[in-house]
Amino acid sequence: KAPMAQKKKLKQAFGQQMKDFKQADMRVHGLALSIADAAKAKDMKTLINRQSMMLDACMSCHSTFREKAIQVLKKR
Repeated sequence: KAPMAQKKKLKQAFGQQMKDFKQADMRVHGLALSIADAAKAKDMKTLINRQSMMLDACMSCHSTFREKAIQVLKKR
């Protein structure tokens, strides 16, 4: 987990977008758990499907939020 100071900086910088940022984060983490479950069940079809979905979710989040997050967290 990110330190509280980083979370506060991001929350302030993203403002109204913070809700979307959290939803994107929760989606990626939910898909990661789904991948783990599929791996335990040896369900390769579901695992590959969820991995593809997670990659799409990662790319979407990074294209939307990454640059701003980097700039905010670089500031001291």
